[in-house]
Amino acid sequence: MPQAPGTVAAAAGGTSTTVLGTTTPDPPAAAAAAGPRRVRTTLGRRRAAAAAIDPALDEGDEFEPHPGWGTALAMTVRVLKSTLVANKDNLGRARALTNLGTAPTPLTVRIEKLRVPRRPDVVLDGMDPKDATGSMVAEWIDYYPPTRSASSSSAVSAESASSSSSSVAVSSTSVGASAPGAGRRVVLYIHGGAYFICSRKTHRSLTWRVSKHSRARVLAIDYRLAPEAVFPLALQDAVSAYLYLTQTCGYKPSEVVVYGDSAGGGLAFALLLWLRDHGAARGFGSPAAGCLLSPWMDLTHSMPSFRTNGRHDYLPYRAADPQYIHATRSHFYVADDSQLTDPLVSPFFSREDPARPLPPLMVHAGSCERLRDEILHALLHNHPTARVQLELYEGMVHVFQMLATFLPVGELALRRMGAFTRECTDPDFAPERARRRFVLIELAGDNRERDLAPEDVEAILRQSRLALLAGTSGASSIALSSSTQPRAASLPASAVVA
Repeated sequence: MPQAPGTVAAAAGGTSTTVLGTTTPDPPAAAAAAGPRRVRTTLGRRRAAAAAIDPALDEGDEFEPHPGWGTALAMTVRVLKSTLVANKDNLGRARALTNLGTAPTPLTVRIEKLRVPRRPDVVLDGMDPKDATGSMVAEWIDYYPPTRSASSSSAVSAESASSSSSSVAVSSTSVGASAPGAGRRVVLYIHGGAYFICSRKTHRSLTWRVSKHSRARVLAIDYRLAPEAVFPLALQDAVSAYLYLTQTCGYKPSEVVVYGDSAGGGLAFALLLWLRDHGAARGFGSPAAGCLLSPWMDLTHSMPSFRTNGRHDYLPYRAADPQYIHATRSHFYVADDSQLTDPLVSPFFSREDPARPLPPLMVHAGSCERLRDEILHALLHNHPTARVQLELYEGMVHVFQMLATFLPVGELALRRMGAFTRECTDPDFAPERARRRFVLIELAGDNRERDLAPEDVEAILRQSRLALLAGTSGASSIALSSSTQPRAASLPASAVVA
C-alpha cells in the first residue's frame, strides 16, 4: 500500500522513511541488519546527535557532507564551517577574519560610496532619540552589461584597474542618473552576518548579481552592528535607508524591492512588518516586494532543523563569546533574551493581518540549512494567505547563492529572484494578483521543480521532528506526494539577462 507523504512505516523490527520515492531504513533497524560494525558506527552517530540535543553542548559543529554534493561544494562548506566554529567564542577575531577581504566583482560593475542619513523623526520603541541621528555608510552597485557604450565600459575598467583588493574603484558620490534602472526600480540590500559581522563589502558577490538579474540599482547599507548597537538600532537604519530611497532619491515605493540574506533577511522582514504596522499612518508607502535569502526568522531556535541539519550546514550552533553571551543573553543582537520573541527581532512570531497585507514575497531556503523549518513553518502557518513564492532548494545550505561563482544552482536562484523583482516592479503589475506558491528545486540533473502542497510542507516539518527525536539528520527528509510531478525549472523570457 502506498504511504502518505512523511509517514514512517514498520520495517523488519525498526522503521523506514520514504524520501522522494526511496525507502531508507532508520536506525536501529538498519544497524541490526548490517551487523556489529554498522551497529557501532550508527550508535556513535546517535550518541553524538543525542548529546547535541543538550542545549549546553554545540550541536552539529561536526561536519558531514551531503551525499549529493560535488567536491568543490563539500570542501567550501567544510572550510566555512571550520572557520566559523573556530571563531564563535571570540567576537573580535570573527570580525577581523570577515573584514580581511572584499568580495571581487567584474569590470562591468561600478560602485559608488555614499552616506545615508538616519531619520531623526523615526524613533522606535526602546530607542533614545540621539540614536536616530547621524548617518550610515552605504554604496550604490550598478551592473553595466558588456553591450553598453565603450566610454562607460572604459571608465569602469579604468576605475577597476586602480582598485587594490576588490577590482572596483569606490567614489564618494550620490545617485548616478546614468545607472541601469534609474527612475524605474531599485533594490535595498540588507546584508547578513548574524547582526554582528560582515558588511556591504563582504556581500558584493551577491549584490552585483542582484543588480544584474533584477536590472536595477542596488543600495547596500552598513547598518549598525551588535553588540555595540542592539535592537532596534539596526531596524531604524533599515527604515531610514528605505525612506532615503522613497523620499530623498525620488523612487516610488512601487519601484523599491527590499532584499536581505540571513540576519539581513530577518531584518528585511522586520522592515516590512514595521512599514505594515506603522508606515501607512505616517505616509510611508509599502515597497513593491521583498526578496529574502535564507532569512533568520527565529532567534529562539525553536524548530527542529536548527539541530537536525547542523551536520550539513556551516552555521555554528551559537555565538559563545563570554564577554557578551551569558545565561540571560544568548545573542549579540538583543540586550537580553526577553526580546527574542518580539516579531521585529524574530519574525517567526509575527502574524498575518489580512487588512494590511505584506507586499509579495519571494523566499529561498536550502533543505540542508539549520533555518529551514522556521522559514517553512512561519510562511505556512503564521502567514497562511500571504502572497509568498517560497523556493526550497534540495541539498543546499544557508545562503547558498553566495557560492554562485562555481555553483550553477546559486546563479539559477538569483536569476529567478531577479525575474520576480522585475515582475513586481513592472508598471502594470497588480500586487493583489500575485501568486502564493511553494516549490522544491531538485538538486540533481536540470534542477527540476515540483510544487509543494501544504501537506508536503507539513510532511517535511513532521519528518524533521521525528529526526530530532531519533537523533538523526533531517537534511534529506523531503517527502512529496506521489501526485507531485517534476518539471524543468523554468524562467519567463524576461529573465534572460545578457
